[in-house]
Amino acid sequence: MVNLQAVFIDRDGTIGGTGHFIHPNDFALFEGAQEAILKLKEAGIKIFAFTNQHRISRGQATMEDFREQFEKYGFDDTFICPHGITESCTCRKPSPGMLLEAADKHGLDLTRCVVIGDVGDTDMLAAHVVGALKVLVRTGWGESSLTDYRHKWQEVEPDFVAKNINEAVGWILEAACGRFSNFDFLKDTFPTLYGLAHTSEELILTDPFAAMVNIKQFTTQIIQQIARDTGIVLSSIHVDGIIHTLWKSNILSEDMYLILREIELFDDRESEIFIDSSRVEYLLNRVHDFAVWFYKKYVDDTYVSSGFINQSRKEVNLLIAQQESGENSVDSFINIDGTVRKAEWGKSLQTLSNYESKKYDNGEKYEGQLVRGLKHGQGIYTWKDGTVYIGFWSKDLEDGYGEKKFANGDIYRGYWKNGAFDGEGTYIWKDGETYEGQWEDGLQHGFGTKISSNGVKNKGFWVYGEFVHSADQLNDGTGDNKEATSGTELKK
Repeated sequence: MVNLQAVFIDRDGTIGGTGHFIHPNDFALFEGAQEAILKLKEAGIKIFAFTNQHRISRGQATMEDFREQFEKYGFDDTFICPHGITESCTCRKPSPGMLLEAADKHGLDLTRCVVIGDVGDTDMLAAHVVGALKVLVRTGWGESSLTDYRHKWQEVEPDFVAKNINEAVGWILEAACGRFSNFDFLKDTFPTLYGLAHTSEELILTDPFAAMVNIKQFTTQIIQQIARDTGIVLSSIHVDGIIHTLWKSNILSEDMYLILREIELFDDRESEIFIDSSRVEYLLNRVHDFAVWFYKKYVDDTYVSSGFINQSRKEVNLLIAQQESGENSVDSFINIDGTVRKAEWGKSLQTLSNYESKKYDNGEKYEGQLVRGLKHGQGIYTWKDGTVYIGFWSKDLEDGYGEKKFANGDIYRGYWKNGAFDGEGTYIWKDGETYEGQWEDGLQHGFGTKISSNGVKNKGFWVYGEFVHSADQLNDGTGDNKEATSGTELKK
């Protein structure tokens, strides 16, 4: 299965070396790094090197030296910034120039790509700008990026933190294939807890109410276990009382106390229509923090968490993978020429829970998951004017990944939130004009590229539908010289 289009991998400190410049002739890979690279290739994923190498500008190495090295390792292509730290360029990380060059050259959707690196304020920031998945390794400058230099990229969270390139690749292959759980660390010691948590992950998109019920059972069992270990008499205190007692005893932080109380006070007699799936996912993220704390305190104090991956992002990656592989779906819901291909995906919907096929009095049709009469989960809706939406729903609104062909011939493919374009997406106007990039509240917002019907390209940043500055201006101000002032940046 081809789950991702490409993986971009940094060199120094990520696959080998010390984190500082080493000539390709003297560079040594970390143990297992070559095998990790080959695993990605065997999975059919393109592998690209992207690295800042300002020593090239000093004559200490050549572009060809690096290209030969990466070709020997099995990389499919190499993207290098050879410019000096004080030179003005758009390719030097944290600018996304190398990623954008690769996207143009290889026809990539960067939201279906992963960046692996050891420096937060270059590798992770570049990935964040283009919407790629971000994997930080603890080798090289990774530990320092998480501690001493965290303030330089504090606005960005990696999707995964790996011990090394081997673990990073393992996570990519498992997460992209849908086998990954944020709670795998509980599987052997606490199989019941693992089962509750993993089931919650799987239910968040389609049945957040059931997910919340499982989350409440999960936290209740851990709280009771802690109470037993601390000598609290369970028979005489309600769970909410135990939470209060643990907080007063300074066993729980105030922040965690508030989260656990919110979960405990959840009433499973409420209507599931009023359950906010985004809030449930946030609570599961915090419960993951609680579970990690519990596991480190009572089981293994050396355990290091690798972070929490957003479950809806994982589901979307799996859906995209199914589209690309032809598994239970088709290559695309809506073709570039506007032809809607929904028959095969419609068949796969029939295997889901809460599936219904419904015709409305106004002539519109829906087939997919319904919860208490609301479109919720995966489904296809056809309006009477011919507009068709295929994708994810939440409480009657487009929410998650989906594709829509409008009656006027326009097409949108990408993420939605509360019925509006929100996140990464591509809009294709019927006259051939396109926009590919980030959206918010139905407007272009963030980094994106717009190409007019006559070929004029605007690539850069947008603010609520207005183009504010081009990619050529990315390095204005402090961006280009970031490496000159960052301790992590003296390495490359």
